[in-house]
Amino acid sequence: MLFAEQEIKRNPAEYILFLWQVEDLLRAIQFDLSKLTQILEATPNMDEVMLRRELTRYQMFIADMRADGIMESGHCSKSMELLAELHFLHQNLLTVKRDKRYKELVDAVLPDILAFISKSGQKRMTEIEACFQALYGLMILRLRKEPISPATQEAMDGFSKVLAYLAKTYAQKNA
Repeated sequence: MLFAEQEIKRNPAEYILFLWQVEDLLRAIQFDLSKLTQILEATPNMDEVMLRRELTRYQMFIADMRADGIMESGHCSKSMELLAELHFLHQNLLTVKRDKRYKELVDAVLPDILAFISKSGQKRMTEIEACFQALYGLMILRLRKEPISPATQEAMDGFSKVLAYLAKTYAQKNA
């Protein structure tokens, strides 16, 4: 989690995906700190001081997950608040600022976003949350070495472009 503090300012989209990975990692190891210690010790250039610092950060993250009631599923309030900020920026770019380039990026993938939302069964999912959920799912498929169709890859590339533009705009706004 060393890069997390800088990452939220530099690239909030990657930060959200990172938080979701941490949640899944902690759930996968059933919040077992000895397993986490083994994972961290295998990290290149991890000295004893860094190991203790990281373990403390993960313990705090576990406490946050417990407080948020997401030990089995769901996402931490930190990522959901950032997701809400990005959704607000998305709406602002489309309706207030009328950012032509951003609108082109969104329009190019809007049918894919709406299809993803429909297939997810989550009627209250925002367009930005759909992009994140889809890209996180793609990452999981890649980790499992499962095949990805060209159409899916094309849609994911479009989602990535939308989130990259949004993240860059967010970072510039919050610099």
